[in-house]
Amino acid sequence: MIMDRRKFLTMAAAAATLAPVANAEWQCFPVDNFGTSRCDVGVPSLRFYASQQQCQNWCWAACIQMIFATQGRFVAQEQIVERLFGYTTCSTATGQQIIQTINGYWTDNDGYNFSAYAQALVDLSVGYSAPGAAAAAAQELANGFPLINGALSHATVLTAMQYFLDAYGRSQITQLTVRDPWPSNPSRRVLNMNEVYGTQFLCAVRVG
Repeated sequence: MIMDRRKFLTMAAAAATLAPVANAEWQCFPVDNFGTSRCDVGVPSLRFYASQQQCQNWCWAACIQMIFATQGRFVAQEQIVERLFGYTTCSTATGQQIIQTINGYWTDNDGYNFSAYAQALVDLSVGYSAPGAAAAAAQELANGFPLINGALSHATVLTAMQYFLDAYGRSQITQLTVRDPWPSNPSRRVLNMNEVYGTQFLCAVRVG
């Protein structure tokens, strides 16, 4: 399991690399004379909708709510929970259940229909880590799509990341910034290294 976590943090040269893009959301700056760059990519804060979980086990539902709302689709946490369990219950959800809940057709609070699709980049509960997971996460952020990050039994929404890119295209993640739905935590915060290394689940979400 430790090797799988490190695979998420350090992508080998054979994997898909993180390529610098010249825009406001994804920028790389040289840090030495050996071809190493520091890169930052993230969803602009002005575009993000933050919310708090409404019960102690609804971090996952609050994260889905936040991502939907960021794309202009407002859905109550109760509706998200009922979609999975069939009734309102203050329960946790696995990574597979989160994806199951997201995928399909929805109706928002204003009565408008939309579709949503989720794909796991990392789900260590089933031993899965996609090749180039970090590259895919960076690309999602650069395109304006936050992701769901699960670490140490708590889900947050990944909105920005920082990494170093060497001359051989190898990359190492150094910082993950999230929106945290836990009421007593800062809404926007940087994950500590225990949380980064404790990442068990990373999920890309698209809303149509």
